[in-house]
Amino acid sequence: MGINKYTLTHSPWQLFLEARGMEEHLRVPVGWRGEGVIARIGSMEMAKELQKLGLPTVNVSGIQLPRVSFSRVTTNVEILAKLATRHFMERGFRHFAYFSLMGLSYVDLQQKAFTTAVHFGISDLM
Repeated sequence: MGINKYTLTHSPWQLFLEARGMEEHLRVPVGWRGEGVIARIGSMEMAKELQKLGLPTVNVSGIQLPRVSFSRVTTNVEILAKLATRHFMERGFRHFAYFSLMGLSYVDLQQKAFTTAVHFGISDLM
């Protein structure tokens, strides 16, 4: 909502909200003439298309693609895991599990960070 409010008062902006389908192959609209791109770059196909544009591009995906060097803004998974663990522990939870898609590099990093935070958080309580 904050981004939308900003765009309404600081136009002209064009927003494109990406669907979350794993099999979708999204493209920059034909004829689009922007000055920069903020994107969740999750495939080499998308990365190559954005590289061809030659525009400043910021990747907001946790997915790390080989040989893709766009600037990135992502979540600090270690701090996020510590905050989540603290939230649950302050409410008396003591048994934890991590549930997500497996085999994706960013998911593996999140799981490791959460497991570490839980281990050290429980150790601090003892």
